[in-house]
Amino acid sequence: NELRASLQILDAEIAKYKQTVAWLLDMDATAIAIPPDGIDYEVAFRNILSTIEGMEGPIADFYDKDMLIFRNLMFGGIVTCLSLSVLITITFRRFIRQQAADYDKLTLAHDQLRKDLADRRQAEKSLQQSEMLFRTVFETSPDAIVITRIADNRIIDINEGFTAYTGYTREEVVGRSVLEIQLWKDLDHRTALLNEVNSKGFAENWEALFETERVGQLTCLLSTKKLDIDGEQHILTVARDISDRKRFEARIQATNRFLVIGNHHSEMKPLLKAFVRETKTVSGCSAAAIRIVDANGRIPYVAADGFDNDFCSVNEPLSVQSRSGMCARVINNCRAPHATHFTPYGSYYVNSTSDLLTLTSADQRRLMRNTCHRYGYETIALIPIRSGDRALGLIHVADQRASQLTDDAVEMLETAALQLGTAIERVQAEEALKNSYTELEKRVAERTKILSQTKEELLDEIDKRITYEQELIGSQQRLRKLSSKLIQTEERERRRLATEIHDRIGQTLAVAKMQLGALRAEIDSRELENNIENIRDLVSQTIRDIRTLTFQLSPPILYQLGLHAALEWLADSIWKQSRLEVKITSDGNDRELDDDSSIHLYRICRELLFNVVKHADAKSAQMCIHISGDLVTVELSDDGIGFNPSLLHEGVDPIDRGFGLFSIQEQLEHRGGDLKIDSAPGQGSTLTVKLPLTAINETEEEQVL
Repeated sequence: NELRASLQILDAEIAKYKQTVAWLLDMDATAIAIPPDGIDYEVAFRNILSTIEGMEGPIADFYDKDMLIFRNLMFGGIVTCLSLSVLITITFRRFIRQQAADYDKLTLAHDQLRKDLADRRQAEKSLQQSEMLFRTVFETSPDAIVITRIADNRIIDINEGFTAYTGYTREEVVGRSVLEIQLWKDLDHRTALLNEVNSKGFAENWEALFETERVGQLTCLLSTKKLDIDGEQHILTVARDISDRKRFEARIQATNRFLVIGNHHSEMKPLLKAFVRETKTVSGCSAAAIRIVDANGRIPYVAADGFDNDFCSVNEPLSVQSRSGMCARVINNCRAPHATHFTPYGSYYVNSTSDLLTLTSADQRRLMRNTCHRYGYETIALIPIRSGDRALGLIHVADQRASQLTDDAVEMLETAALQLGTAIERVQAEEALKNSYTELEKRVAERTKILSQTKEELLDEIDKRITYEQELIGSQQRLRKLSSKLIQTEERERRRLATEIHDRIGQTLAVAKMQLGALRAEIDSRELENNIENIRDLVSQTIRDIRTLTFQLSPPILYQLGLHAALEWLADSIWKQSRLEVKITSDGNDRELDDDSSIHLYRICRELLFNVVKHADAKSAQMCIHISGDLVTVELSDDGIGFNPSLLHEGVDPIDRGFGLFSIQEQLEHRGGDLKIDSAPGQGSTLTVKLPLTAINETEEEQVL
């Protein structure tokens, strides 16, 4: 406070000094006040110095105090600097970290920006490709494509297909309104299409009828879609010409209707009336008629609709024998005059009789008669009804307006003529059939009486035949029993003969052979010894032949070892004689069979194998015997030439069919057995025999009794 007071006094003294100095220097009186009178410059200066000297003490005190404060301040500044250094370091690290994070974010943003830029470039490339593809499709599509602005209905662009359909070039339609070009046949239909496009954004498979001066009328199938081009709404329309398809569908529908009419009616008049009505519908003409040829060759009107009575009466006396008038000439396929108006089928049609007559000579007019023109008909068509080369009649359509017929309509009428010809022949055939049926009923009534008498005679004959058949069946049964008895008797006789030959002749020859051996030992003569040895060889061969004959008559092995062993011996014998390899297999139950059953089965198997040797021309065969309960099954298969089993049942004489199999079938049927044959030429044969054992035993018991 003292220093502040001293400073204030010093300031006041200095101010006085300045004023004094300024006065002494004659400074501007307006800038500084004129010092008071009596102030000495030196005295003022000394006062200042004394004042300054008086301030030394307070300044020294202030300096001491200020140094303490300065030290404190300096210490605080150091602490503050250290704190600031720490804070700056922490802040700098955070700044570095933030900068690194920001750099990473910036890098990611940069990468994302590069990716977005690449995607955008790819999108632009795809867009360019799509635009190029769209332009290619747009320009090369065979269908008509047109882009129309919705706001003012103006055409923005078209393709070559539009030009081909309508005949208008791009310069003629681009920039013009659809309504100005007048393409649509029905504007209400176009309005309905636009309403659907505005509500759904698209429309598909709309049929529309268009007409232009250059191309004419055509039917198109439309598909439309709403597009946004430069912020404005447009419609892309694709049109496909289906006129040919519609004409084909109309032809099919008309053909089906004519076909239904032809099949529905069975009488001539309703048939022709229905055809006339449908003919008017198909042709679009106001008058139609159908004339058919009668039995005398005349062509009267049979059915007509739209022609007046006078016209019909004039045309009624036409005849197929006449060459006057186009109707008769069409029926007779005379294409002059005006051959250019005839179709390949032979139909004649004109869309303006007036124009035709202006180009016709007087001679040609006499041939044509021109009745239709005199009655005011400008459009006429004459379609012949034929069946092959035969004329059945004529379809006649006419209209007082010109240009009412098209090529499609005439072709449909020609198809109707073909169907009508078929229907007329069918109706005529049905009428002839009805007449024949009436005549037939009369004849049936006449012959019924004769048949009644014949019936009684036939009944008597049937009774006689039934009696004769029963006697014949009894005779067959007796013959079968006799055959079975003969076979069994033959087998017993075979066995007896085999026993006699073996026991008597065989033993005698064996003794003779032994005696010849003893005699040979006692003789010294070499020549006589050789003779005796030759006799012994003959006796040995005779013994072997007797043994073979014995086996063939009744093989002893059958009674000693069973059926399987006997068949094995038989197979070996067949191999030696005919080189046919036969394999015998069985389930081992054949040992349980009695002698009679074994003999019967052996004879059947032997006969089957001999048939293979004689007829099959086989290299090998296999026979399998299976016994289950009371049923014996024998299956024989070979790799021979085979045959047609039906041949066994053809003819009457069993000799012609093979006696062996016939005999086996007869024996099996008599015993309740069965023989099944599976064979075909070139595929070998398989024969299956099934026989009940009870039948064998019962047969044997009958024979014993």
